[in-house]
Amino acid sequence: MKIRALIAIFVLLNMHGGATDWPQSRFDGTRSSFSPEPLSPIVYLKWVRYPRAKPSPAWKGPDTRMPFDYAPVPVAAEGLVLYGNSDDGKLYVLDSVTGQERWRFYTEAPIRFAPAIWKDRLFLASDDGKLYCLHLRTGRLLWEKQGGPNHQMILGNGALISRWPARGAPTVSEDIVYFGAGIWPSEGIYLYALDPMTGNVLWVNDQSGRVEMDQPHSGARAESGISIQGYPAVGPDRLWVPTGRAMPAAMAKSDGALQYFHLQAQGSGATLKGSGPFIACADGLYFNDDDVFRAADGAWLFNGINAETLVVTPTHFLSPEGNRIRAYRRDGFVKEEATVDRKGAPANRPVLAEPEWTLAVPALDIVSMAAAGRTLVIGTQDRRLMTLDLDARAVVTSATVDSVPRALAIADGRIFIGCDGGEIICFGSQPPTGEEPYEIRFRHDERYIARADTAYFPQAVSKSGILDGYAVDFGCVDGSLAVRLAEFARYKLYAIAENRMQANRVAYQLDKTRYLGAKVMVLSRSLDDTGLPDYFADLLMSQKSMEEGARVIPFDESYRLVKPGRGRIAVGLPRAMTYITRRPLEGIGDWTHQYADAGNTLSSGDALVRPPLRMLWFKDNEFEMPSRHGRGPAPVYHDGRLFVAGLHGILAMDAYNGRDLWTYPIPGYLADYDQEHLNGAAITGGALCIGDGNLYVRNGRECIRLASESGQVVQRYTAPDHPGGGAALWGYLAFDDSILYGSVLNTSHTVAYAYGVSDMSHLYSESDLFFAMSPSDGAVVWAYRPKHSLRNNAIAIADGRVFLIDRPIAVNDRRRGKSPNAHPLGRLVALDQETGEEIWSEDTDIWGTLLAASETEHVLVMAYQSTRFQLNSEVGGRLAAFDTRSGERLWDAPADYVSRPIVNGQTIIAQPGAWDLKTGRRDEDFVVSRSYGCGILTAAKDMLAFRSATLGYLDLVDPDAETENYGGIRPGCWVNAIPAGGLLLGPETTHRCQCSYLIKATIALQPYTAEGP
Repeated sequence: MKIRALIAIFVLLNMHGGATDWPQSRFDGTRSSFSPEPLSPIVYLKWVRYPRAKPSPAWKGPDTRMPFDYAPVPVAAEGLVLYGNSDDGKLYVLDSVTGQERWRFYTEAPIRFAPAIWKDRLFLASDDGKLYCLHLRTGRLLWEKQGGPNHQMILGNGALISRWPARGAPTVSEDIVYFGAGIWPSEGIYLYALDPMTGNVLWVNDQSGRVEMDQPHSGARAESGISIQGYPAVGPDRLWVPTGRAMPAAMAKSDGALQYFHLQAQGSGATLKGSGPFIACADGLYFNDDDVFRAADGAWLFNGINAETLVVTPTHFLSPEGNRIRAYRRDGFVKEEATVDRKGAPANRPVLAEPEWTLAVPALDIVSMAAAGRTLVIGTQDRRLMTLDLDARAVVTSATVDSVPRALAIADGRIFIGCDGGEIICFGSQPPTGEEPYEIRFRHDERYIARADTAYFPQAVSKSGILDGYAVDFGCVDGSLAVRLAEFARYKLYAIAENRMQANRVAYQLDKTRYLGAKVMVLSRSLDDTGLPDYFADLLMSQKSMEEGARVIPFDESYRLVKPGRGRIAVGLPRAMTYITRRPLEGIGDWTHQYADAGNTLSSGDALVRPPLRMLWFKDNEFEMPSRHGRGPAPVYHDGRLFVAGLHGILAMDAYNGRDLWTYPIPGYLADYDQEHLNGAAITGGALCIGDGNLYVRNGRECIRLASESGQVVQRYTAPDHPGGGAALWGYLAFDDSILYGSVLNTSHTVAYAYGVSDMSHLYSESDLFFAMSPSDGAVVWAYRPKHSLRNNAIAIADGRVFLIDRPIAVNDRRRGKSPNAHPLGRLVALDQETGEEIWSEDTDIWGTLLAASETEHVLVMAYQSTRFQLNSEVGGRLAAFDTRSGERLWDAPADYVSRPIVNGQTIIAQPGAWDLKTGRRDEDFVVSRSYGCGILTAAKDMLAFRSATLGYLDLVDPDAETENYGGIRPGCWVNAIPAGGLLLGPETTHRCQCSYLIKATIALQPYTAEGP
């Protein structure tokens, strides 16, 4: 065993050059977190460097599983300590003895991963999509490699990043540097092996993103392969790439080919194994999350080893559990245990051996570990840094630090610690001198900001009317305008310099201020082709134009960047500025009600959005949503704003850049939907609607009217009393032609839950009274009291009429499981929407449970809501249509379908088929097919959107089109994505879904045919 340990140390010394270096995250390409260089366990605080701002993690939402940048991750070599910053996009290079800055390097987006060092150079990846190779001692740029095919950017969690951010951390092994770019499979994923001297590509795998493969749910298959987000680990013949929320993918070292990625087998329910950005490998095994896998084929063996904090010494695996360190001998780590197989035959299974020793430390959970020689260093959740003597198995040094110590590096007798408050802390083995410890704090210095003539600036900004949001200095000269914008208003500003030298100069000036990063980022771009995303800017100004006039600014490119409808351009000489408000996009549609409109068509009519689609922006959803199986109410859209109902209130977002505009708190608002396998909004109807520039929110007895721009309460309305007496709950909700509509719920009738065990006692499907209300004063204009009952789904408004089916309650809906349909027929009524007077009625064979009406085609559709989790009364198999004006039954025909029907132009679409709206004739050439997925279809003029394992969509123009996927993301379980505003908008609605879809986010997709760079 001594010979084996000596060989291991010899190999490590030869792989990494100087034994005192810590050249990459967790020391080496295997992520062993072990250096053979001895370290004294007696250490003293040497210095602390405090940040300009705390880290800005890429992902913070619930269950995103990607904590790779919660703290800066230091590396160390040749007397330097180096780390990137996720707030300001700067590489910090410090003297390891003093903590003082030696040199710096600016990228154009957040830096989320540790650099890697090889010989005299370092490799740095950034969210700007590039891998930079810099000279270690001087910072001189030697070469750079753009990971994606071009310089396009998108908005990701509030920051401009490359469409293909470099989130496969640079990793060096055997004189090869690996890195990855791209996180959305459908946009392209790129994994590289490069010559570290020249940057020449040894191989690239650009084929593993758009791969048709099984997704986490059983039966789910889609064109959606790997993502890359985290720190790869390199073994003898393969490397393991972290894929985000899922288990790693194994790639061949020889050519990068995908070897295995067990997404379905290890990514769902009870089979959920592995996930996240931290991987380690050793002894024919790889480690991810708290699971152990066989390297050869990726087979799961057992759990119990934390990959993020694992330390691999020459003889042991050291892994924490809570505050206890467990040491396992490597030569007996896996043992066989006798068992029986499914047929009862004797078999063996691999199990985790007992630890050779354990040690509890006096602290909360251990969150980081690293070792040097026989000294173990740990960081704990309660902000403690400890060293342990592994031979004595005892804590030697214990110190409290300012925030949680999440990342460790050990070099040259010193410990460097990255904390989640952004501090870098150094402990050393030499006793302190009189001057130690040093504290290096950031100090804002106004003297470093040049001052151009911006005296007219406050008036110019005030006149623009835009005082917050995303702003652009389109032609930044010296940073003056950027600083004034940062000082004056609540902007996130992007200063566009026309060459790298100028950009570095401006970034250097801003670096002396508090503005770099949190307030201002500097990009180097041609003003004719910035690569920035469409529509993102709320305000565009230009220092260059303020000095040279408006004509020096390329109008088409600047106009493309500005948000439709309200975004403004303000350019030109200070006292002769030109102000331009961008016009709304032409041909876009709204989604103002649960099913698109008051007619329940499920089609926005948006003529702009159609396949193929690409990302415009994405963001974490820190706004808490109910369980996806509760089938919560749909979002709504109007005038560039997206409104979402959440567990505790309402959130308004800017549809074109994803910015949160306001929230309106309602504690426990959707608590009744926060359960498993409910019918939810499929029976209750919507909670939100939009009318006359206001958002109407159904809430108990009330309907609350909020100003859509500010979220301020404009008015409150109360539902009329129940016809039987007493206060009533507001049920159905719609707004049409300046009238607010509602219903009084029947709270004595509840239906059975869809699946599993749930409580439907506060989710109601029937109403006892329908009413029209004046939004100006809340007076009831008219009311309709049914003879029997009104199903919420069987109410539609269009063509100046309110359509209702008055029908006895389906009592068999109160029971679970299939039962004979005992639902009596009803009466279809058309009422004048202004007066409530009956225009026509039909009581012959009115069998439907759902109505949808076309305003333009004057057709009313009667159908069933025949979906995966349907009620007993939703027997399906039939469609009918009526003339909205006369009540004439146009047709009534058998029709097999398994979704809520869509009325899209002159066509009814209901999976899997399509029917002519006016004749009922089946289009025999049209088929909608999709993979596994709850939820229903939504439509724009030329496109369908739905869940098909991942997000699916279908081009309605191309007769040969088949279902396409936007991969990596799982939509929710009812109205999954709404096409509106020229975009496909997908609020994150998969709360409590543990399945390993790669990314959990709210997204906005745009057509490739948009203006785009």
